[in-house]
Amino acid sequence: MTGREHEDDRRRRLGSLFAAMSIPLQPMRRIGRHWQAESRTISLGLVVHGVSALTGLLAGYALAASTGTLESLPGFVLIVLASNGLRGMIFGAFGARLGTALGVGAWEATLRTGSVLRVNVVAVTILTIVTAPIIAVLAWLGSLLMGGTAGGLVDFIVIAVLGGVLSGVVVGVATAFLSAGCARWEWDLDTVAAPLVTMTGDVVGVPSLVLAAQLAGRGPVTAALATASVLLAVAVLARTVLRVHPDARRIVRTSLPVLLVVMLVDLGAGGVLQAERDEFFTQAVFLVLVPAFLEAIGGFGGMYASRLGTKLHLGTVEARPVPNPLAVLDSTLVVLLAVVVLPLVAVGASFIAATAGMASPGTGTVVAVTFAGGLVATALALATGYYAAYAAVQWGLDPDDHVLPIVTAAMDLVGVLCLAAAIPLLT
Repeated sequence: MTGREHEDDRRRRLGSLFAAMSIPLQPMRRIGRHWQAESRTISLGLVVHGVSALTGLLAGYALAASTGTLESLPGFVLIVLASNGLRGMIFGAFGARLGTALGVGAWEATLRTGSVLRVNVVAVTILTIVTAPIIAVLAWLGSLLMGGTAGGLVDFIVIAVLGGVLSGVVVGVATAFLSAGCARWEWDLDTVAAPLVTMTGDVVGVPSLVLAAQLAGRGPVTAALATASVLLAVAVLARTVLRVHPDARRIVRTSLPVLLVVMLVDLGAGGVLQAERDEFFTQAVFLVLVPAFLEAIGGFGGMYASRLGTKLHLGTVEARPVPNPLAVLDSTLVVLLAVVVLPLVAVGASFIAATAGMASPGTGTVVAVTFAGGLVATALALATGYYAAYAAVQWGLDPDDHVLPIVTAAMDLVGVLCLAAAIPLLT
């Protein structure tokens, strides 16, 4: 073999070696290219999810400050998580449907009869009014298991209905204006809807429920309000059957079974929080953290579910047992957001607790608990979102109506479990 042949052989061997060494780097290059292509989504997502989660700390502070109500009314924490969760499901799916309408060019900024916006406004109004008394009954039954009194059902109805409807009006208006803004400024509604809707709901939700709780325990006044609330729900349900637009009726009909199931999941999350009250009530910083933590995890899962639903409608992603590359690449966007946002939430909760003089094990410990529990919950959110979408398509269901509510509810329960598991391990 000549010297030139030796040199050519050496180069071929080196080339093969470098090619083999680059194989592990190829996925990272694809992720890097995807992040570069989605740089606007990442920037927008960081701002939206960051602001959303940090704003959720205000709801956490309101929750921590209402420990008197939490202790005097054992089922109140169930109402808080179930009502907030249900509102996120209803209006998160509202945002997802509007996002799909924007994506396929069917969205119009009008409330005329039959328009996408009007149909969805009518549907979410019905769902809000009809499900609130159901939350109250289920939370009351849960409270009995926790030592509550049998005479508190009317209190629960007043709190759930008045608090839920009041916050629902605010969230509904905010979601409609958000969709109009996304259409005008060409933002990705699938990226911003879930976290902003959840943020708005949490910020107004806990104070609305605490305010409604002031009307509980007032004898004939509370009984009259509870009766009126139940009659209103029955009247709305009857009108839905008789006179509502077919598209709105379809949304209500297909959403209610899912909402009932995920409502039970949210009540389970409230039950876990109540059962672990020694961890959360004693170290108040974790009570401050709960709404923001669940908001962040639900927002991550909601973003992924919304993007996935739109891509399934457009045909750019196929529903397969093994996620295709685009679905996997989209999941890396969520992981990136989680790595950045979760520590910010933990530091914010520690700051609020320190400012308010609440008990805390220290900022470093709170960051470790939030980061560890949050990454596990985020991974479960991605898996839940994908396979819920896959199941919805296989069963001929609309992912926008079913996937986001399932992910939101599941993440409330999983988030509380992950947080509750991380606290004793890391404190």
